[in-house]
Amino acid sequence: MVWNERRWSARRTIDLAALFGCLAVCAAGQVHGLIENADGAAVAGAQVVVHSSRENIDRAYVSAADGSFTVDGLKPGQYQFKAMKRGLADSPVAERDLTDSQDLTVNLTLGAPEGF
Repeated sequence: MVWNERRWSARRTIDLAALFGCLAVCAAGQVHGLIENADGAAVAGAQVVVHSSRENIDRAYVSAADGSFTVDGLKPGQYQFKAMKRGLADSPVAERDLTDSQDLTVNLTLGAPEGF
């Protein structure tokens, strides 16, 4: 019986360590914001590109009918955000640092319509 109790106790300790380790590593953040044009009107269907400096990868999202976008599950780190839509000038790149479990707001403004 003593051996079984020790075995159970050791297993419980390992399970708890795995749980706390996951919480420390899995603390993803969220970014949300609005895409607007130079006049302040919401821009639907704009492509929002999120670049992770640490992982050196890009992810693309599309703004909703009200110009909003949401990006879930981002690991802590430094990110660059840029919006694009055909016929409008790209937004300036916005650089932000995301911390554990942070809910970050990033609003982007597309430039005036591009000429021919």
